[in-house]
Amino acid sequence: MNLTNIPPSQSLEEFEGRLAQFVDPVALPSVAYGISRGSSDLVAGAFGLADKEAGLLASPLIPYSLASISKPLTATGITLLASRGLIDLDVPIDEYLGGPRLTSRMGNAAEATVRQVANHSSGLPLHCQFFYADEPLPRPPFAETVSRYAKTFSKPGAKYRYSNLGYGLLDRVIEVVSGRAYAEFMREEVFLPLGMTTASIDAPFDRPYAKSYGEDGMAYPRYTFDHPGGSAAYASVADLLAFGRFQLGLGPALFDEKWREEMRRPTAKTGRSLKHGGYGLGWSVTTNRFGLGFFDHTGYMGGVSTVLRIVPALHVVTVVLTNGQTGLAGVAANEALAALDSNFRRGLASARKRKTSAKPKPIPASALRSWTGYVEVLDQRLPIELNLTAEPTATLNGRSAPIQDLAFANGQITGSFEGVILSEEVTRYPYRLHLQLTPTRTRLSGAIVAITHRDVYGGAPGKRMGNALSFWADLKTR
Repeated sequence: MNLTNIPPSQSLEEFEGRLAQFVDPVALPSVAYGISRGSSDLVAGAFGLADKEAGLLASPLIPYSLASISKPLTATGITLLASRGLIDLDVPIDEYLGGPRLTSRMGNAAEATVRQVANHSSGLPLHCQFFYADEPLPRPPFAETVSRYAKTFSKPGAKYRYSNLGYGLLDRVIEVVSGRAYAEFMREEVFLPLGMTTASIDAPFDRPYAKSYGEDGMAYPRYTFDHPGGSAAYASVADLLAFGRFQLGLGPALFDEKWREEMRRPTAKTGRSLKHGGYGLGWSVTTNRFGLGFFDHTGYMGGVSTVLRIVPALHVVTVVLTNGQTGLAGVAANEALAALDSNFRRGLASARKRKTSAKPKPIPASALRSWTGYVEVLDQRLPIELNLTAEPTATLNGRSAPIQDLAFANGQITGSFEGVILSEEVTRYPYRLHLQLTPTRTRLSGAIVAITHRDVYGGAPGKRMGNALSFWADLKTR
C-alpha cells in the first residue's frame, strides 16, 4: 500500500488499520504508535515483532532507536542549561567545547553560536558516521572528529545546512557545562523528570528494546556515532508522548513557557521565508499546512524510521516508531492528523490528487565550463578538475570519471562520480563522491561528500548503512 495514492484516513480506526498493513516480517518487522490529546491518550498500540530473534512483541512501552528525534531531546538539554543561566545560546559554541574549536573554510567559524549549531545554520556540512560493535574501527576521540570535520563551509548564520555533527558538538557542550556524561545528564535531568522511564542514550543493556532491521531482514548490531547528540537516543512511544506533553506545557516541567517557545521559534530559514516556518532549537517548524501549524522531527537511518509531531492548536502529540527502513513514519503523521481534523484531511486529499513536483532548475550558464582546484582531505590537498560542459566529468587526483545526475538545487550544483579518497574512515565501506558546490562567476566552493553506496541496505556485514563525510573543495575557472 502506498498511502500517498489513496484518500487520507477518516478515523483513528482507519489510521490504525493502515499501519497494521505495513508490517512485513522481513522489511518492516514492527510499528509502534500513539496519539494523545491534552493529558489523555487517544490511541496507543503496536503491531509485529520488536525483536524477531527473541520473539518479542512490539509495544508502545518498548524503546526504539529514534535516529534524528534525538535532536529535540538534546536541544531540550541545551535549553535547560540556558534556562539555568549556565550557557548563552547566542555565544560562540567554541566557548563551551572545553578546548577543541571549529575551523573556517568559509566565513569565521569563531562566530558560530550555540543557537546556529542547534538550528543548522552554523555552516557545518553534511555528516554522518556509524561505528558498529562488530567492526574493528572504534569511534575516534571527540577532538579528532572536530579537527577533521568541524569546519564551516558557509558563513555562520547565512544558510540552513542540516548537520548531524552539530548535535555531536551540542552533546559535548552538555558534558563540559554540566560536568557529567551526556547520557547521564539526559537521563537524570531530562528523561526521568518527565517520566520517560525507558529512554536512554544508546541501546539499553538493562531492558528489552526494538532491534533495527535492514531490507535483508537481518538485525543491525549495536552501534554508536561521532555525533550521539544527533542520533543515539532510544525511547518508547509512551516516553515520547510524555515528552510531547511537556512541550505543550502539560505535566512535569523542566522550564517555563518562555523557553518552550524559544525552542519552537524558527530561526533558520528552510523554505521561502520564516513566515512559512523553518528550524528552531531541535524542531522543524511548519507555520501553516492545511490550516494547522505544528512542530516535529523525523528520524531515518539503517533499520529506523520515526516521527514525533506536536500540534499546539489541537493539543495533540503523534508518535510513530518503526524498526525497518521505510518512509512510513512521516506519511503516517499526516494520516493521524487527517483522522483528527477534517480541514487537514481535505487539504491533504487535494494535495495527493495534484501530486505536483518541482521542476529542476537549470545550472547557471556561467558554471557550464571547466574548473580546477583542490579537495582538502585531512592534511592533504588533492587536485580536482570538473568539466561541466556537454559530457560532464570529474578528475580527482588524476583519475577521471563521468558525473552522473548533474543538477542545480537550493543554490548548489549537485551530482556524483566515482573517485578515490584515501582515508580510513571513508574507505571502510564502498562509496561514491557527491558534489555540493556553490557557484559564483569565478569560483565553485563547498563540499565533496563521500557517501556509502549499497545496492541493498541491510543489517548483514557488507550491506549496512555507513557514512557521509564532507571534504572542502575550492575550484576556479581555468
